[in-house]
Amino acid sequence: METNKYKLFINQDDYSNIELVKMPADENYYDFIEQQSRLNKDQFLLTSRLMIAFMLCVLKDSDNCVNNIELYDDEDIVAHDRIMNILNQYRNHQVDEKTLHDLLFFIENDYSVDFASVEYSNIESGNFTIKSNGVCILSGNEPYWIETILDSLKEAWA
Repeated sequence: METNKYKLFINQDDYSNIELVKMPADENYYDFIEQQSRLNKDQFLLTSRLMIAFMLCVLKDSDNCVNNIELYDDEDIVAHDRIMNILNQYRNHQVDEKTLHDLLFFIENDYSVDFASVEYSNIESGNFTIKSNGVCILSGNEPYWIETILDSLKEAWA
């Protein structure tokens, strides 16, 4: 399965215009960012709060699930395990969406959790990873994931 990297940008003149731009495999990351900046685009970065809101939007499709999360503090095993446990409970219909929302925001505040990345999968569409720096790694049905990412981000960002 082919894997491609994309980067999230927001238009400097219209902050409601979020877009995914495919990253050339052979181009330096910082040169790519500079090139996009000249096109009037700013990097779109995801705070932990936005990452959680985004997660809740992606998971509205019951075929999507979270495979793994990576926290900036990779030694915070308690928070990582607690979040994964809550997500598994949600997938198994043991907690509802509101409870998931409340628990994730409580953990984010209580543990000062910072998400580095979240990996999602869908049995029919493959998987994708979104990083807090706005890099998205897509494998599988790219049109599905691009639409899911942009729609979920627009909803979470609103």
